[in-house]
Formats: sequence, C-alpha cells, structure tokens
Amino acid sequence: MFRDRRDAGARLARELENHGARSADVVLALPRGGVPVGFEVSRKLAVPLDIFLVRKLGVPGHEELAMGAVASGGGLFLNQDVVAAYRVPATVVEAVEARELRRIEQFEASYRAARQPADVFGREVIVVDDGLATGATMQAAVRALRHLGARRITVAVPVGARETCEALRQVADDVVCLFAPEEFRAVGLWYEDFGEVSDEEVRSLLTSSRASASGHAGQEVVIPAETVSLCGSLVVPPEAKGLVIFAHGSGSSRLSPRNQYVATALQQSGMGTLLMDLLTLEEEGAEACTRHLRFDIDLLASRLAAASRWASANRNLRDLAQGYFGASTGAAAALVAAARQPDPIA
Repeated sequence: MFRDRRDAGARLARELENHGARSADVVLALPRGGVPVGFEVSRKLAVPLDIFLVRKLGVPGHEELAMGAVASGGGLFLNQDVVAAYRVPATVVEAVEARELRRIEQFEASYRAARQPADVFGREVIVVDDGLATGATMQAAVRALRHLGARRITVAVPVGARETCEALRQVADDVVCLFAPEEFRAVGLWYEDFGEVSDEEVRSLLTSSRASASGHAGQEVVIPAETVSLCGSLVVPPEAKGLVIFAHGSGSSRLSPRNQYVATALQQSGMGTLLMDLLTLEEEGAEACTRHLRFDIDLLASRLAAASRWASANRNLRDLAQGYFGASTGAAAALVAAARQPDPIA
C-alpha cells in the first residue's frame, strides 16, 4: 500500500486536509515509527511537530503481548482482559509501569535535549502513528492527552485494524485511517519499506521541523532538466551567503533525514539549500528492479548542472555563490558537474 513511512505521511496529510485539519495546533507523533509519518503531515499541513512518548506494557514472559501502555504525562491504559487471562498481579503491573515510565523519561531527554514538550492544554492536536494493530499504545496516548487538557484529539494513521479504529472512535474526537481492512495481521505488511526508525532519524526530523518553524520554511520547486522535470526542496534564509545543491546517493532522495539534518545545519549558518531528486518518480519505479540509472554518473551530473542553470536564471538565487554537497554516487556526480562548469560552482 505504501512505499515507506514518508509516502504514507504525505498521503495521510491529503486526507487530513479534507477533514479541516489545518486548524490543528500541533501534530504529535509517536516515536519511533510515527515520526516520519508525522513529519510529512506536519510539513504539508503547516502545523508544528512534536513527539508524544508511549511505552507498551508487555506481559512478563510474553513481552510482545501488550497488557496496556503508559504515556508522557502519566496516561495509563490497561487491557483488563489480557491482565485477567494471564493472571498478572497488580504489583507486577505496577512494577512494569514504573520501569516503562523511566524509559519514557530517558527518551524524552534523548530526543528533546533541553526543549520543553508542546503545551496541549485547550489545544487541538493530531496524534500520528505508522499504523494500529491492538491500539493499546494509541489508547494510552489519547487518555493521557485528555488528562493534560487537550481540547480536541484526532487520531491519524495510514492503516489500522478495523475493530481497533472503531474502538478508538469511542475515546478520540475523530479517527482518520486511510485503510482499515478486516484481515489486518500486521502493520509492516502494508509497507514496501518498513525498516526500523533510528533515534538519529527521530532527532533529525525534529530538528528539520523546528528549523522550518523558526522561519527557515522551504518551498517545493520543479527543476527542468532536458526532457524531464525534477522535484526539489528549496530553503533560503534571509541574507543567505550562498546556495548548496545536494546530490544524494543511490537509493536515497531529497527526503533523506541525514541530508535534511545537514541542510538544517547549513541553513542555521546562513546558507541556502536545494535538496533535489536526481531521478523522476517514474525512473525511480523502473530503476527499483534494474538499478540501471543510479550508477549513471554522466546522467546524474547533467541533472546537477541543470539545477545550477535553473538557480542562475532565478532572480532570487542568481546572485548566490553555488556549491555542491554529494554523498555516495551523488559525490561522483557532484565532482563531474563541478569540473564541467567551474564558473558558477564556488
């Protein structure tokens, strides 16, 4: 159903727009898997992004089975049927809860540094995850947000078990789920790429989101390159010193969290950045099987050169010195493109 979590987030954002979600005050993503989804929702709706920590309470000896969950702010959800079926004593439940609350505190410190959590009191929030199986985690999040005084809570996920989504409608003000099949099985089955999201990626996406919110907001641009048009993300801080054009490596894109992290650091130092896809969506699709384009350095270099020409012709960019930032095959393309056109590349 979805290429990856970022694709799912972009599609979810379009559906949320139909629900009037631009009136929301904040998007809260559940780490880790919900953060790439929430990043796209936040970016497309122009709503600030933050995280909301929830930890599953696993049955001792059967940790993959959730008997409940705890959330930031002390929200607690218990599945009494599971607790009863496995005869888990109250003292054991309390011990597991205390352990997971300590974990939440550790993650808060890791992801936020000194930054305070978003204030949800009296506000409209969208809570995002990459999917819903049992829903215990999301139940805990919604209950915690109620306890913290959120005015309106919308649960938003790309995919979820139908009965789980229906159960959440009893506690949330709205549930937006793109696909709610009866035969659900597992969240990961609905993604082509469901790789684990790292702590580094979570921090990178939060940093990129904060940079946009602080005034370094970007714009999506289209760059003509011979017979094709390429997508790019352009950010130009006030009184920028120059423009860095990114050439990502094979198998990556302008949405790469690592490249976005580097771009954010450059923006904060007064540099403009242009992150662009070197291949079109159609080429990416065909190339997924053949791998014939990602190593075509001449082609990639010609498209970088096209981006330089586009920037030089843009009245808002033409006075900026240009530089390339390349990774992997993109580094080879950057060297070739720079050698071929020494004038604009500083």
